[in-house]
Amino acid sequence: MKSNQIFFLGVVGIVVLIMFYAFSGEQLTHTYVDEIEEYRKDKDVMFKTGAASPLDRHSKELFDSLSYFDVNQAYKVEAELTKYAVPELVNVGTNNGKKRRFTKYGIAKFQMNGREHSLLLLRSMDRRAKDILFLPFTDATNGFETYETGRYLDLEIPKTDKIILDFNMAYNPYCAYNVTYECPVPPKENMLEIEILAGEKKFFKRD
Repeated sequence: MKSNQIFFLGVVGIVVLIMFYAFSGEQLTHTYVDEIEEYRKDKDVMFKTGAASPLDRHSKELFDSLSYFDVNQAYKVEAELTKYAVPELVNVGTNNGKKRRFTKYGIAKFQMNGREHSLLLLRSMDRRAKDILFLPFTDATNGFETYETGRYLDLEIPKTDKIILDFNMAYNPYCAYNVTYECPVPPKENMLEIEILAGEKKFFKRD
């Protein structure tokens, strides 16, 4: 087991993209799509050759690219953020049965498919991720188009009571590629009943 692995994939790169995209009223532009596609290409290069890649040597040799849904504006939504007046400590289970400690930062409520949904936003106790909100979630695609345990979003802490949830940036935990990693499992509060047809799809390891 790799100890103390930071489970936020490409934190710095993701935050830069979030800061670039996270404002309301944006139209789906060629630049928006291009930026995400470029990020995905860079991520593929990191997986193939980078020291921080979760792939083992053999998997790197066989790796070509990750699989994604097409970028879709409908899955980029503005949510109402209600912060906890007093952050509450919570232990989140991981894929290996251990616990990771977080604080409950707030609840994000948003509309999708004609219904209101809510998701719990967490904040890591890890100093390296202190400026990031962590959103692990499941949806109706898990085990089919996407990784069975769920996916993640990393979000910049907003300065208002609004927050952008861009599911086009949803990504798999590292344990989807390598079982030696310890990854938080989405809590029951974050189990969506709808399909999120956006972001990263299931990873199929080549032999």
